[in-house]
Amino acid sequence: MEQDLRARLADELSDAAEPPIGDLVGAALRRGRRLRTLRRLGSGGAAVAVIGALAAAGALLRPGPVPVAGPASGGSPPPVASADGRVRATPAGLLQLLLGLLPPGATSGYAADPAQPMVQVYLDAGAGPGMLRVSVARVAPHEPMFIGQSEPGFEVHGPTDLPGGYRVLVLQIEDNCVQRTVVEVRHPDGTQVQVDIASCLAWDGEQNRPAPQALSVAQATAVASDPRWGLRIDPAVEAAGAGRFPRLAAIG
Repeated sequence: MEQDLRARLADELSDAAEPPIGDLVGAALRRGRRLRTLRRLGSGGAAVAVIGALAAAGALLRPGPVPVAGPASGGSPPPVASADGRVRATPAGLLQLLLGLLPPGATSGYAADPAQPMVQVYLDAGAGPGMLRVSVARVAPHEPMFIGQSEPGFEVHGPTDLPGGYRVLVLQIEDNCVQRTVVEVRHPDGTQVQVDIASCLAWDGEQNRPAPQALSVAQATAVASDPRWGLRIDPAVEAAGAGRFPRLAAIG
């Protein structure tokens, strides 16, 4: 039943018109700050219908196995686990976790932000590669996700409560192709996972080339709601990421 619901939600979103491609540089100049500094609140639109259906059905992604492998020989000593058995997440570990949660498709374009826990991947599910960026933070559980309202070219849907104490917020930003659709999920423990679903690829020195959006809102909500996310993650996933991605390019 859960898979049927997800299929229907994905079909509904895929029927919607493709959003216009944004201008990353222009958006940065006009807004003058990163998305996380904005504090706005709104409602309405297809994203709300999708989130409402997920909430009503309790259709969060059930935890499944994340591929793990032995770490590369040599290198740094293994990280120290905390009382809950988790270890500090590195970009390699976060990327390994992300890859295990994505729908089937070819992946490439691996990168990380050296200044914050954020990773990048291109996912090609058959329509060409689309860019995703996922960041993880820890906030006070009761801190407002956004305060304010939608405005032309900047739609805010939610926050909406999901089963288990999760909350989800969806943004649609016309003039920012890197963050054309943003899905942000607040976990009960204050972990906050943000999925940026781009409508372009990373800056290539001349432009952000247009690209299909790699995930639907429903798919991104499921990915961000997985309880394994955090600034500390499973040591087996962290070790597998360290072995697979000893070096990652920097997000431009």
